Amino acid sequence: LFHQCLLLFQVAQFLIEKGVPPMSQDEHGSSVLTYAAINRNYTLCSFFSSKISLSVAAKVDPDKSLRTAFSALFWKLTAEDLSEDIKTWCCSLIKAGANPNMLTKYPILMSSFPGVRCTVLNKLHIEEPSAPQYTPLMMAIYKGNYAVAKMLLNKGADVNFPDDKQRTPLMHAVRLNDIKMVKLLMNFNYDPSKDKNPYSDVEPGSFQKTSTVNLAAQDANGWTVIHYLVDPMPDYCYANTSLLNFLAELGAPLDTANAAGETALQMAVRLQREILVTALQKLLNTPEDQKIKIELSLPVPPSDDVQWDQPISSYVEDSKQYLEKIDKESMDTDDQSSLEPDPLSGFESTGEIVKDAEKGIPYDIVMTVVDLNYGAYGIYNFYKMQIIKHKGKELYILFTCWGRVGDTGQHQKTPYSTLADAVKEFSRIFRAKSGNNWDDVKNFQPQPKKYRLVQLEKKKFTRRQSVKLNLKSDVPSKLSTQKQNLMESLAISCSSLGTPVNALEQVHILLTHYLNLT
Repeated sequence: LFHQCLLLFQVAQFLIEKGVPPMSQDEHGSSVLTYAAINRNYTLCSFFSSKISLSVAAKVDPDKSLRTAFSALFWKLTAEDLSEDIKTWCCSLIKAGANPNMLTKYPILMSSFPGVRCTVLNKLHIEEPSAPQYTPLMMAIYKGNYAVAKMLLNKGADVNFPDDKQRTPLMHAVRLNDIKMVKLLMNFNYDPSKDKNPYSDVEPGSFQKTSTVNLAAQDANGWTVIHYLVDPMPDYCYANTSLLNFLAELGAPLDTANAAGETALQMAVRLQREILVTALQKLLNTPEDQKIKIELSLPVPPSDDVQWDQPISSYVEDSKQYLEKIDKESMDTDDQSSLEPDPLSGFESTGEIVKDAEKGIPYDIVMTVVDLNYGAYGIYNFYKMQIIKHKGKELYILFTCWGRVGDTGQHQKTPYSTLADAVKEFSRIFRAKSGNNWDDVKNFQPQPKKYRLVQLEKKKFTRRQSVKLNLKSDVPSKLSTQKQNLMESLAISCSSLGTPVNALEQVHILLTHYLNLT
């Protein structure tokens, strides 16, 4: 890395000595300093800014993507913090006069999917006049980069500076349902890493708002942060009453009407957001006789126009009873059949799963954890543990396996000479990963940012049975012959094909054939 930096420095120095202007621009209006900042190359950033002076570099005109040397630093921002040397150079630019609130056409789009912070565009230049414009602080908000957001706020970024649609940073944070970012915008000294329960209800009076964030701000459409909480994206909301109560306690107005004359409560009623309607009416102290109750309309049941002579039996109940029957038959014949060591353990044939005699359950668990705010893509990981006894000797193996759901993951085998030692380590890991005690596993309580146990009643220990279905019936059909043939073909094809994809392809062929006949 040192030699690479030295080579870059030597090439840049050579070009300057040969008379190449350090701030010459290309067809995009971008200079070498802009590109160096985009790639956060400290060697070149420092070199070129020293050639023109830091004060000139701080106030250089924006390119066609509205990037300055300062705002270009955040073009490729992720959830990871900036390097120390780049942060130092960044702060030096602000001190030298760089505008930390520069609106830039950053390569992101607001996502319409819950849990997805933004859509990232793989573009080096965005010059369309209609492209959205955001500040560096908003870029940090959309990337979930609390460290960079904190640095910008403490170095002079305006907590109320809006985007091109007059949406404030707080509106964007609320729209993302990011209560940690909301708290940071309220108090620049807030440390998300030390907040053990950021998503739980905040005790009244326990949080101090020290910033000048405007809780009553309205965007170009007259929306407030409460409007964005009610309707953060098309057809979906988080119904986050904890965030609503938090904003209300700190002074966010609840009854402001937008440009269409609609308050947040009226919007919630129109969108049938029952939980938020109830919470808003409680905060607004709406009299009982004036409270609005949401009556959700049920979908219209489909009709096949067939007149049945008698009530149709419930296929749900029939299926449930049949599955219980074959499940019982399976347990009667071999109730230990699926208590098998994981194939990765290497003890499939030579080992057996140990049972906790006191609880009547095996030392065989699977746990999962989900965190959408982790990194660029979030995490969905699993953790599996088994205690396996060797059939031929007094040896106990603690098998652990972990990784991302859908992958094989990594695994480890730890041998113990006694069951007590294996159980002790099993219990210790279980406590560390889940926040629960194994002794009280049947009363498992999910803990924030910890693994959750796959419910024991859903984790059946029975071998999958081959279910034989008799689809023949003596009851005469009231459908036309063509419809009878179609339904029979669909039932037979979908039950015999090996994969869902093949089944869907076959259904498509049959439906096409039917439509051609009719």
